[in-house]
Amino acid sequence: MAALRLLAPLNGLLTGLVLAAGTAQAQEPVSVEVLAEIQTPGVPRIGLNLGEWSIYGASQFMRNVLKNPGFEGRIDRAVVVVADAGPQGFDDDTRWTGRPDGFWAGARFDIRTGASAGQSGTLADSRRKGVNGLPTFTPQGASPSLAPGDVVVLSRLNDQALPTHWEVPRGTPDQQVAPELADKRPGSPGLRSLALSPVPGAPKQSTPPTRITAYLDSIGDRAGKLLPITGRWKLSLWARSASARGTLRIVFQRIGSPPFLKESVHPQDQWQHLEFTFDAEDKGPAGTLSLALGAEDQRVLLDDVSLEQVGAEAGAFRHEVVAALDKLKPGYLRDWQGQLGDSWENRVAPAFGRRTDRYRPGPEDRYGYGLPDFLDLCKRVGANPWVVLPTTLDDGEYEAYGRYLAERIRQDGFGDAVVEFGNENWNRLFRPGGIPDPKSHGLAAQRAFTHFLKGAGPAPIRLAVNGQHVNPSAALKMLDSTPAAQALAVAPYLLLEANRGDMAQTPWPLLFKADPALPAIAAGVRQRGKELAVYEVNLHTTRGDIPPDLREKIVTGQAAGSALAKRLLEALNLGVRRQCVYNFAQHDFYLEDRNLVKLWGVMRDLGASQRMRPTGLALALMNAALPGDAHALRVSGPHADTITATAIRRAEGWALALVSASAETQAVEIKFPRGGQPPRKMLRLDAAQPSSSNEDGEDVRIVEETLSGLQPLKLTVPAWGFVVVSP
Repeated sequence: MAALRLLAPLNGLLTGLVLAAGTAQAQEPVSVEVLAEIQTPGVPRIGLNLGEWSIYGASQFMRNVLKNPGFEGRIDRAVVVVADAGPQGFDDDTRWTGRPDGFWAGARFDIRTGASAGQSGTLADSRRKGVNGLPTFTPQGASPSLAPGDVVVLSRLNDQALPTHWEVPRGTPDQQVAPELADKRPGSPGLRSLALSPVPGAPKQSTPPTRITAYLDSIGDRAGKLLPITGRWKLSLWARSASARGTLRIVFQRIGSPPFLKESVHPQDQWQHLEFTFDAEDKGPAGTLSLALGAEDQRVLLDDVSLEQVGAEAGAFRHEVVAALDKLKPGYLRDWQGQLGDSWENRVAPAFGRRTDRYRPGPEDRYGYGLPDFLDLCKRVGANPWVVLPTTLDDGEYEAYGRYLAERIRQDGFGDAVVEFGNENWNRLFRPGGIPDPKSHGLAAQRAFTHFLKGAGPAPIRLAVNGQHVNPSAALKMLDSTPAAQALAVAPYLLLEANRGDMAQTPWPLLFKADPALPAIAAGVRQRGKELAVYEVNLHTTRGDIPPDLREKIVTGQAAGSALAKRLLEALNLGVRRQCVYNFAQHDFYLEDRNLVKLWGVMRDLGASQRMRPTGLALALMNAALPGDAHALRVSGPHADTITATAIRRAEGWALALVSASAETQAVEIKFPRGGQPPRKMLRLDAAQPSSSNEDGEDVRIVEETLSGLQPLKLTVPAWGFVVVSP
């Protein structure tokens, strides 16, 4: 009985999620008068964080679906903020950045700030814990002059290790699967190939024990098939068997279903390009995809593997990625994929020559899309690039980056580019690649921007640093510490915490609460004559004690789309021109209690359905009103405090985006200034209930209605609703 009593209030609250949509209409309309005064000129379309390419979730982005297809090695780079230094070396100021003893022996160090800035050298040794319990580093020869707070970058290449993003059966002896640096396929941009060396004379098995396997699309139990294998596909690779007696066995399948491809070939003693085209019908259960490459009889070398759909759109990204971005029409694409440990050479390396990289301790190797491919995608979908500079580059790398980006801006016709120093330097989560102290951060960022601009010249580039949104004074210190920075970028997430005690009957008012921090930051940035930007924004409902099913209804419901639009409009009304929603296609996220919440992707999937979540529909609606000049408004009436709106003067006429934070249907009358084509259509975020979602079907959609064009324009906005009127 105690359990029943505990569940009753939650069941009532979940019922309220469906019933509290609101049906009554406020008696007196809200009046919105658009003024002739331009509030924010030249507002671009809302941007989007492209996010990290995964091999397991919704963000399986690339046409060649395999990561590390050239079997290349690893780059390790990390930021040290000096706690203490002496004749024997220097210490980091954070314990958790430490690696195993000797890890950094032979690595390069590059001093970024302080009296020895610009100097570099080689480390003789490193210790996870020195005498003071902190990670300790010992240079070869005399120690450089360092002081507490100085920033030092460590860089290490490992081309001897097994390729990450491929799995080797547990217990396989090292000599059976190993990188081969002395032999690679002709013309390969990489450094090495991979050798499979089976035990001679071993009995044949259904699955060769000497093999490597790439796994894909592995969260089907909760999401379905996010990478459907349908239509015509092609596997290509290079192989060689020195004796011409080795056997290469290939199996590509969805585990639990018959193989899509099963081949056994005998590579020759010279490198040869093997290609297999097959037609697939992915009709079985949603199991993990597996590509296994095994060797029998004799040693086989492998190099440069590709698995992709035939006839797809040209370019490095899947056609589903391009199709979804064409619908969302982002004004910017932000390239944040965890690249803080990358090198400049690796950022521009082709896929078969690209190493994995890592900036944190642990097995978090990243194999990302390259900068050229990212910029190609920006050009294809009509978005300007927003790039995150790794904090670990040296002077020459920053200069090369600036020179390359400036040339791509000129060549591709981008209106401008945003260049951001690192990602959330203030956030301890990114500390192994971040610089949280404003003074140290400013010195490192200033040096990076100086060398970047040396390469970029007068290209239309906005230099940005990032700050903590919920701490306005600390955020402004990050801007003040970097004179070269033209913009401060923050992340005004909404509904960070959701607790049962805050919800009387319905959670929807919590989604629409005003943001107290952003106005304070905007005022400070204006005083400094700089620009405020938003690098990430979305719901961030990862804390609080509400049950998982209620949390999911909140973050995936129609009201979440309206709430995101309200936050975007609030920022726009404060003069923020550049904003990027987070993110494109993440299916879900693990909370600390190991429950899952469906954050943050605005696309439910990039597979067969191409459904947008309500947050994605809100982004598409916002971009239906933009770009243009944002005009000031005068909002009046007894329910004026429930309305957030922005009017946009476009070349073809007037547009207006409006969100209602009311539990009741709200009448609105809008009057535009003389001149300019008045709106003739209304786009509305439509759903049966605020909790309606697109997770299992299309229950939230954009509905278009024709308007009379007469003034004042009369609208009816649903409860917790979002509408856009446009020419």
